[in-house]
Amino acid sequence: MTNRLPLGWIIRRTIWNSISIIIFRGKKAKPIPMPPKDPRMLRSVPLSDRIPGVEIDNIQMADRIPPGETSLIMKLAFSLRIWMYSAYPPVKHGLPQIAADINVAMKEAYTKAYRKVYPAPKLPDEFHHAAIPDLGRMAVASPYACFLHKDDEGKLVW
Repeated sequence: MTNRLPLGWIIRRTIWNSISIIIFRGKKAKPIPMPPKDPRMLRSVPLSDRIPGVEIDNIQMADRIPPGETSLIMKLAFSLRIWMYSAYPPVKHGLPQIAADINVAMKEAYTKAYRKVYPAPKLPDEFHHAAIPDLGRMAVASPYACFLHKDDEGKLVW
């Protein structure tokens, strides 16, 4: 038995999925010109240095967008998304646990509209011979495991 998702979460997920779909559909391949001369080298800085309020220090990004790789519209769209992350974050505490059954979890998370734009992920070959994998085990075996830690009760949390 799975817990029903709160209506507020369904609305929030729909908004963020819609933003992702709009961005994906709006992306067009562009010719890449030679970059303009810029004597300053790009430096790697923690994500928290570039995006105020995001306290993630172990993900690195460039200290600035190089000239010629952005436009005013891109900057405004990025700033709007950053503001929305703080005003209306896509992740919320207090939601039901993700279903351990991978098929149920995918059905809940990967909506029909999302599947039209993004192909559904394929189950890795390593898991075809076994029973359906436990999502918790997959999470701690993934490259994102470094973002997990145990809480006071010993449960893994992001």
